[in-house]
Amino acid sequence: MSKKPRGTPEDGHFAGPLDSIDKNLVAELTRDGRVSVSDLAERVGTSRPNAHWRFQRLRDRGVIRGFTAVLDRRALGLEVTALIMISVEQDSWREVRAELESVEEIEYVAFTSGDFDFLILVRSHDMTAIRDVVLERLQSMGHIKSTKTVFVLDEGRRGPVYI
Repeated sequence: MSKKPRGTPEDGHFAGPLDSIDKNLVAELTRDGRVSVSDLAERVGTSRPNAHWRFQRLRDRGVIRGFTAVLDRRALGLEVTALIMISVEQDSWREVRAELESVEEIEYVAFTSGDFDFLILVRSHDMTAIRDVVLERLQSMGHIKSTKTVFVLDEGRRGPVYI
């Protein structure tokens, strides 16, 4: 049985603050997750062995949880993006979150404070598909009291994480 390293979110321990080299490693990996360890070391001003050790330590601590591709949504035919705010019945957030996370068209789910309980991001090939998500999928879920939809007219680039 493998033992989980201390300092990961799974074991409930605080991973501790990151020093400037760790922060620079994270920023560089956010910009380019495919960078080689040699190039990463050069970009942050440290040796290759130190960069490799720090990278592995950041993974072991749960700071770096994985890598993903950055997609061009338009090239995939996902021309319409909507942010949908949802109000739910009190004490039903767990059930609603589970249902929302099962809807394929939903890219992002956030449980929020304020006037709305959830904020979701939906991308689709056309307005009809967004309409179906709101009027068919969401409104048929139990516990949803209301929704408010805002269409995204333009998006900026997602930048690196600042820590």
